[in-house]
Parts: sequence; structure tokens; C-alpha cells
Amino acid sequence: MTDNKVLYVGCIVVTLKEVRVCGKQLECEATRSGGAQFCVRTAVAVAETATHSIHERFCERVNSSIYSFKNSTMMEQMVVPVMLLRSPSTIATMNGSKHNDKVNTNGSADRVRNGNSDVTDLGANGEDMDVGLDLFLDISFLHGESMVWSLRRRVEVESLDAIASQNCGVAVARVSTDVLQSNGVLPTSEAVRGGSAACDASDGREDDEWSGLELHVIVRSMDMSEPIRLMVAAEREASAFLDLPQREPQTVFLLPLRHAMPYNALPLEVLYQFYCCFYEYFFNKPVKVFGHVVNMLRTRQPGGMGDNKTRGGAVTEGRWSELRSADLRPLLLGEDALAPVLATLFHCPGLRELLLDQNSLSDITCYRIRSLFYRHRHLETLSIARNNIHEGGGEQLVRLIRRNKRLIDVKASGNHFTHSMSSRIQRVASLNEEYIRGDPYNVFSSAYSYVVSPTSFPASIIKQALAVWAMLSAAPVSTVIVDCVPNSTFGIDLMGSPNNMKSNGSLHGSALDNGVVEATDKALESSQATSIPHCALSPLLNEVMRTVALRMSSILHDPWALLVFSDIESHWERCTITLREQKEKCSKQDAQAAADGREDGPASIRHGEAALCEVEDLYAISFLHLVVVTMRAVGRAMDWEDASSVLRDIGRKQMAIGILEENYRDAIQIFVQSLAVVCGKDEADVEHSAAFLQCLALGVRTAVAA
Repeated sequence: MTDNKVLYVGCIVVTLKEVRVCGKQLECEATRSGGAQFCVRTAVAVAETATHSIHERFCERVNSSIYSFKNSTMMEQMVVPVMLLRSPSTIATMNGSKHNDKVNTNGSADRVRNGNSDVTDLGANGEDMDVGLDLFLDISFLHGESMVWSLRRRVEVESLDAIASQNCGVAVARVSTDVLQSNGVLPTSEAVRGGSAACDASDGREDDEWSGLELHVIVRSMDMSEPIRLMVAAEREASAFLDLPQREPQTVFLLPLRHAMPYNALPLEVLYQFYCCFYEYFFNKPVKVFGHVVNMLRTRQPGGMGDNKTRGGAVTEGRWSELRSADLRPLLLGEDALAPVLATLFHCPGLRELLLDQNSLSDITCYRIRSLFYRHRHLETLSIARNNIHEGGGEQLVRLIRRNKRLIDVKASGNHFTHSMSSRIQRVASLNEEYIRGDPYNVFSSAYSYVVSPTSFPASIIKQALAVWAMLSAAPVSTVIVDCVPNSTFGIDLMGSPNNMKSNGSLHGSALDNGVVEATDKALESSQATSIPHCALSPLLNEVMRTVALRMSSILHDPWALLVFSDIESHWERCTITLREQKEKCSKQDAQAAADGREDGPASIRHGEAALCEVEDLYAISFLHLVVVTMRAVGRAMDWEDASSVLRDIGRKQMAIGILEENYRDAIQIFVQSLAVVCGKDEADVEHSAAFLQCLALGVRTAVAA
């Protein structure tokens, strides 16, 4: 039997951005037409020049909502599943469907006239092995519930790779007024007809007088094949090792994976339904979509930031990292029905618990789980008891636990492997637990149980930690007042000069007061009233935090969680620049109003103030805030009772966003390693870093104890 030679498995995401009704006359006619409406149906097909070698398997069509015939923003996302296969009758070549007649190197949209249709070409980037297709937009015009007329616009996608990952394509589907009137969508009007006729004579060029309907769409491709590739390879390995018959026909991916699926690109239930569609073809039998699985994927973490929240104009609901536990014990899925569930859970970075008891699973599932989760950073519990697993599957579980040091609780009793294999599984899991318990950066282990308050540390530890903190929290130069030194009460004293000194060597009272006020005003002239202390804006401390954020970006894929570990200085500088520009603009407006004799009151600077509030909100949830409060409490700059209350509040906010204990452990490790670069690696420097680590443990344990 011929193998399935897969070129692409994923989806085309079409975002209906906006509709524009061009021409004032057309807007009036659309209003008088009795409420004309339209909807869009999207579908994909193999490019016309490639139909002899490639075919599309799913043939899905997706309908949009119904929209009124007027200027509006739509922002509706339509997901079309795609599976491109190489036809068996054609010799497989690795050049894809390369088009040499139209290549758009700058990635912009080219419009080609084709009778009554506009063909938009989303250009390729000139690389080999590109696969493309045609995207069809079927626009149906309605009056009430009855359809008046329908037409098709074709968007030619030369390269799916060119519009993947961070890139996208923009297309414009245009329908002229003449076409709308001739097909009865709008009543005939001589004025409108004349305006559109003038445009038709322009040979398709842009014309300000053009009259008609414009539909703007954004097109992206998403390769969803990564977990499928891993499981297909694992199944092939299992068949060879266990001497099982190979699945016929076999599935072969002709092109390498170029772009991983972007985090949170689609809802998890949509991913699950897509993988069910694929495995129906892969297994050549129906794969049921279980309602229990859909509800589990839709369940949100209570109190999380992603529960119907919007931050900075971006919707954060339904984040992949919110799924913590996958309990499939109530179901009898079977091995094949579990495959799309595992492919979906592969995209959940916050998964901590996978429960698969009594699901009639065999060794093949163990191979799949090992291939999918051996690098998962948070999975710590796997329960696969009372299934049909033999020695081969048990060996895969041992390999999984050895490679993934986070797995500490594996329940595999009631299977068909020997007691010796069961003992090996438990022994390797216990070694992982000992490894985590003995990790010096794991501040939640029993080794740090003595840390309950600053009084838990001896004076030597506090002295060494505060020495590091003094270096890290050195204020930026812009906040230092010239010719002033801090006195013993943290006030400001002027440096003495001969002109300001009395005969007895003391300063005149008036000179002291005036000098302090002038110097303080000069230093704080450009600063804003804010809850962020100057030590939080220290260049060295923020440089360390930038290192933490950079290295955490490869661990945390959730952008909202990654914000917790960002620095504050760069955000503050951008905010200050914005606020300064707004003040200058407002000053000019006030001066102009005064010159014109108007009394408009103070000009608005709300945009800059909003930016300042955003930085303060970011600081309130940041890991840097936790460090600052902890070290100020250790240095007795604030009472520990107040500090612990603030720390618990920070911890609640961070855990609501989705920060886990393992994230704190990784952040602390990176922070202390960065300190070693700054302080040095001599014995005394290591002692200072270790002292600072213990103080950090106090702050983090107090925050998470909430």
C-alpha cells in the first residue's frame, strides 16, 4: 500500500479585519436598500498549477457571522484545517508548488484583475520546498434571510511558510458598485454607476473615486504537526522494537518542521477537534470527540488572570498554561481515541498531572507519552495504573522518568510488567524527588524551612547580603543630588563651603533650608510621583533582571507570565519619555490658548499618566518588587510585619497570573548565577551570593505561603 506523503498539516487562520463601503453615494444607496447584509465562507484548495501532484484531504468550509452593509471593524477569526498530501501517481519532488511567474519578494499584496474577480497574491520568499494553496472567500449578499447573490474571490498563497510564525499576509477582496447593482444587491443609481464606471477605466489602479465594497482580511498559516510527528516516530520505533506489524499505510512527512505553533494561537478545544480530524484519516476509522475532554480543556483556573480579562488591549482568556490537571479516568478512551488528547496536551506548558488509569492502554501509548513529555518542565504526576502495559511500555516509562527530572510521582500498578520493572519505576522516581529536594535553588525544600523572618539569619549572613544589595540597588546618576551627602537620619546635608559657614563652622539656617530645597527640587524636577522606589530603578539590578527575563523566555511561553520577570527600568524610561512629550505638547497647547485669549483649562496628559500607571501595575506584580521588599525588610528599612503582608499580596497576584513554584526556582537560579558574574567567583564572593540567596528564599517562601 502506498504511503501517505504529507506536505503540510495545520490550518489557515483567516481574520476578517474590516469592511469598507467606499463612495458616499454607495453608502446612501446601501442605507436605502432596506438593510443589505453579507457573510463570508472560507475554503481552501490546491493551487491550479499544482493539482496534478498535490491534493487537499479535509475539504473543510467555515462560515462567518452576518454583517451589515456599512463601514465596521469585524475582527472575526475563521480557522480552516488543511492537510496537503503528495499524490501517489506523481514522483515526489521537494520543490513544492513553486510559481515563477509571480513572486512577490517584499511580502506585500499584489492585485491581479481577473474578469470580475480580484486575485491577491501573498508572495513567497524565494526559498525552495515551499508549498502553497488557494484560499477562496465566498461572499454571500442577503436581504433579510434570503440570499440575493454570491460571488467568489480567490487569494493565492504561494508559500505557507512565508505567512507562518511571526509573519502574515494581507488581502483585499473588492466588489465594485456596478457588480452589486447588476446582481440586484443594491438599487440602480445613475450617480453611483457613473462613479464606478470612471474607476473601471483605470485598469485596476487605486482610485480615490472608486465605489464599491472592500473586505480586508489577514491570512496566517499554523503548522500543527509537531506532536503528530513525534508520535508517528514513536509508534514506528515501538513497532520495530516490539516486533509489531507496521501500520498501513504509513505516514511520511516530506518537509521538515520549520515553525512551532505559536503559544495560545487557538483555543485548546479547537486543537483537540483538529487532531481528531487528522487521526480519523491516520487510523482510517472514526475518532469520537468526547464532551468530557472538551469541557476539561475549556475549564479555567479559578481566580486566574485569564478568566475573561483584558490587559493592554489583548484578550488573555483561555491561555494554554492554565490547564493544570488532565483527569481522563472517568472515560474509557482506548489507545486510538487518546492520541488526539495527548497531541493537544503537548501544547499545555502548565500541565502538572496526567491521570490515565483504566483506559485500555498498551505499550504504544507509553512510547507516545515518552516522546511528547520527556522535556516537559512541570509534569510531576503520571498515573497509568490498571492498563495493558507490558515490559516494553514499562521500559519507556523508566526512560521518561530518567530524562524528565520533574516526574516524581508515577503510579503504574496493575499492569502486566514484572515486579522488578515496577520497582525500577519507583526507584527512578524517588531519585528525581531526592534531586529536587537537594537542589540548592529550590527554596521550597525542607532545607530552607528555618527561614521564617529576618531574625532567622545570623548577623554575618545579613551583613553579606546587604553588601550585595548595596551594590545592586545603587541609585541611577540622575537621582543623585550634587554637593549633597546623606546624613545619619537619611536626610540631606549640604557640603560645607567657606561662604556658607559661620565663624564657629556651622551652616546658616537659611542657607541650609534654601540649599536643601533648591538641590532637592533640581534633582527631582524631572521625576514623577510614583510608588516605585529609586532602588527598583537601579541600573545594575535591572540589568540582572534583564538577564533573568532573557533566559526565562526560553522556559516560559506565556507572555503574561514572562512579564513578571521583566525589568522595570526600561519600561520606566519609555514612560518618562512619553510623559515628557505629552507635557511639552500640552504646554504648547496652553500657550496657544493663552495667546488666543481662551481659557480651556489645563491640557490633558492622560496618555502619559496611563503609561505611568501601567508601569506601576507591572512593578506591583513583578519579581523585582519581591526582591526589593525582601531586602528592604532585611535591612530594616521597613517593618517585617508590613513587608510580609506586601509579599503575600505579590505572591497572590503572581500565582493568579500563572506563576508556579518551578518558575521561582528557575528565576532564582538565573538571578544568583548573574550575581556570580557581577560579584566574582572567589570564596568570599560565593559566600556573599549564598547569603543573598537565603534572603531571596525568605521573600519567595513568604510570598508563596499566601
